Amino acid sequence: MRFYGRLVLLLIGGWALLAGAAVALGALPPPDEIAFTVPPRGVHLLDMRTGSVQVLMPDRHVITASPNWLPSAEQMVFALTPGFAARDQFTAGIYRSDAYGRDPQLLQPGLLTGALQLSADGRYAAYADLSRVYVLDAASGSRAFTIPVSAPGYVMGSFAWSPDSARLAYTSGLNGRRDAYIFDLASAESRHFTRQLTLDDGASIFAFPFAWSPDSTQLLFFGAAEQRKQFARIDRATGAITWLDVIPDSVTAWAVEGLTWSPDARHVAFGVPNGAITIFDVEAARVEAMLDGEYPIWSPDGARLIYMRERADGQTLLIAYDLAWTSERVLVESPYRFQDYRWRPQ
Repeated sequence: MRFYGRLVLLLIGGWALLAGAAVALGALPPPDEIAFTVPPRGVHLLDMRTGSVQVLMPDRHVITASPNWLPSAEQMVFALTPGFAARDQFTAGIYRSDAYGRDPQLLQPGLLTGALQLSADGRYAAYADLSRVYVLDAASGSRAFTIPVSAPGYVMGSFAWSPDSARLAYTSGLNGRRDAYIFDLASAESRHFTRQLTLDDGASIFAFPFAWSPDSTQLLFFGAAEQRKQFARIDRATGAITWLDVIPDSVTAWAVEGLTWSPDARHVAFGVPNGAITIFDVEAARVEAMLDGEYPIWSPDGARLIYMRERADGQTLLIAYDLAWTSERVLVESPYRFQDYRWRPQ
């Protein structure tokens, strides 16, 4: 009995010590994780603090893609394609699971032909095929909206949810042309917002891709025609346009990729196909940094970027850049290109 009594006292003392430490240090920091896709195993989860990497679903006969964290960060929505050996176990489609791929539940069957994007409130998931944009209810998997584009056969471009989850910007185009639209969920109507916009010389705007301001009041997009390259910032309420001349002369590519507006509203980052990332101050329209890489994504606090870089030896690096320290940290190295990387919400 004396032994058990001492054991109880020891456990109580340890609990009190941990409770006191929690009070002194505050609550434990939230997980700092990144989900990314890389062949041939699909979605991986990277712990930024420890550097450990695990596969979302370790079954080698299953390919996962387009990871999206729900706002609680306790669940994920992703696309799954089973191989021949797993077709009796899984159906191709969109799934929801816990944060680590356990207990996957089918939301919507079918092969996903494009990227899957979840709205900020976690209520809707959007994806596109050659002729439509589909908006799913993320809880039930039912189709809440089906948005037809101008004509069957049009090639879908990118789409982007507004941070308030009320609108979806998307593009469609044929033979290299892209027109831009905003779909309003409340009215279930689309507005072709680039139809009336022209550059100074009268040429039509090539609008692609998009980035919403954190308060959802402005939409930034790349507008180009012939040899001109500019960004346009449009006020959603008034339609007023501000042109931003922030593309360095050294950037010769006509298109941009990975356009992303920081959560603190201060900076915008974008990449170009030749592997250069530009970071600029939104209000001052001033370039602040240029990095060697592609497809930048902001961290939830706007203090870091993650992006990929291809080395001369064929290896691809996933890198984190700290804006305050202007320093890089290599996170993962792979012989394949990274895709669909996203930070876990905090």
